[in-house]
Amino acid sequence: MCAAYLLLMRGRETGFLWVLPPAAALFGGAICLQLGAGRIAREAMR
Repeated sequence: MCAAYLLLMRGRETGFLWVLPPAAALFGGAICLQLGAGRIAREAMR
């Protein structure tokens, strides 16, 4: 989904702001996975 957005928005002349939505989506997904992995690791160490 992010790759399709990047391909569609690449040709627009809006500066660097067009990068923010896919970057936020990737970061938002990664932070959730990181928190989940941390919780699983803490529970495994008990």
